[in-house]
Amino acid sequence: MVYPTLSLLADEGLIAGVEDASGKRVFSVTEAGQVWLDENRAAVDGVMQRMALAAKFVAGEQTPEVVREAFHTLRQAVQMKPGGWSDPRPPRSSRP
Repeated sequence: MVYPTLSLLADEGLIAGVEDASGKRVFSVTEAGQVWLDENRAAVDGVMQRMALAAKFVAGEQTPEVVREAFHTLRQAVQMKPGGWSDPRPPRSSRP
């Protein structure tokens, strides 16, 4: 799963790979990749936080009580929601 993702990012011009002296391919972020990261900082930070929590879980650390409580509350809210879901944003007006 990692190598197809690296290939995709390289094809998109977001990372560049070069072979080091040992023959391993080493990747780095391109200028375009850095711009994308900067423009998507909130999403990237969220992913990094989830990865850090997952790493702690795999290492045997327990999830903080406040996180478990938040997930429990969210699960209950989703289960109790009657009917379908709609976009919370108001419709855009066609007037300038």
